[in-house]
Amino acid sequence: MITVDPDTTKVTRNPEYYVMKHFAHPIVPGARRVGLSGAWSGKSVAFRNPDNSLVIVINNPFQDRRDLYLTLEEGQTLRIELEADSFNSMVIQPE
Repeated sequence: MITVDPDTTKVTRNPEYYVMKHFAHPIVPGARRVGLSGAWSGKSVAFRNPDNSLVIVINNPFQDRRDLYLTLEEGQTLRIELEADSFNSMVIQPE
């Protein structure tokens, strides 16, 4: 995830470093993975944190922006615009 040049001690953060940050920052100890369904479920994963917040990590591998319509358990639907060729994490706080 991180490469250190032994001659110059220059640190390079590789793409995997930034992907891991999408998981390590918003998902806290004690979180549980929750199931997803729909067209984007193969490109995403979700976790429920102990404070009941919902964390969704999703990849848009396409070369154009895409809309994600996320329907929560409560029946509320959120529209989220995913930038082209992007990796995204979002935290949805309980009401």
